[in-house]
Amino acid sequence: MMFPEDAPAEGLKKGDKMADFGMRAADIEKGKLSGLVWLADFVGKKDSKDPKKLLVLNFFANWCAPCIAEMPVLQGLYDKYKDKGLMVLSVNFRTDAEKFDATFAESLKIIKEKGVKYPVLFDRFTNRNQLLYLGSKAVLPCLMIINSEGTIIEKFQGEQSHDLKKIEEVIRKTLEVK
Repeated sequence: MMFPEDAPAEGLKKGDKMADFGMRAADIEKGKLSGLVWLADFVGKKDSKDPKKLLVLNFFANWCAPCIAEMPVLQGLYDKYKDKGLMVLSVNFRTDAEKFDATFAESLKIIKEKGVKYPVLFDRFTNRNQLLYLGSKAVLPCLMIINSEGTIIEKFQGEQSHDLKKIEEVIRKTLEVK
C-alpha cells in the first residue's frame, strides 16, 4: 500500500492500480452518514447478480464551480449506462481548514439541488487517502475511470464537463456499448 507521502505530486495515474480506502456514504434522505463502504465495493464482482464493470470515480469540492457543474452530467452518464455495468461514485474533498459538519450540510444541499442519485462518499476526518489519487498538486474536479480489475484506464483533471464526448467514448468502448 502506498502512503500519501510516497505518492507522486500528480497522484495515481493511468495504468496504476486503484488504492482502496473506506469512507461513509451520504444518506441524502436522512441527512446523515450511513455505514462504512470501501472503493473496492464498487469495482469488479463479475460473479455477482450486479456486476460492476466500470467505475467513474469523481472527486469534488463544494467550492469548486466546475465540480458542481459536472454533477448533472455524471448523473446523466450513470442513468444511461448503469444497466450496462457502470457505477459513478463521487468523493467529497475538503481542506483541513474546512469543518466537516458545515461542509457536509452544504454538500447535501448541493447534491439535492443537482439531483444526484449515485453514491457520494465523505471522509469525516481527513483527505489523506484522497491525496493518493489527486497528489499533492490536486486539481479539481478529478475524474478517474477504473476497470473491473481495479486499473485506472483514464484520468481527467480540471474541468471536463465541456468534453463529455471523450469521457463517454471511454465508457462506451470499455462497456462494449454501440
